[in-house]
Amino acid sequence: MDTTEINPPESPKKLDANEVVEIMKRAVKRELNRKRALGQYAVICENGEVKKIQF
Repeated sequence: MDTTEINPPESPKKLDANEVVEIMKRAVKRELNRKRALGQYAVICENGEVKKIQF
C-alpha cells in the first residue's frame, strides 16, 4: 500500500490594508468594464451624493 503524506491546508494569507485596497480597485474596475460592455451604466455616489455616472 502506497502511503503519501497529506499536508493540511494552509491558513489564509493575512492581507495588509494596501493589498485590500488594490484588490477592491481591481474588482471595481472589472465590474465597470463589464457594465460598459453590456451597455449598462454605473452611478457612483459618495456620502449619498452622485459624483459620476459612468457609461
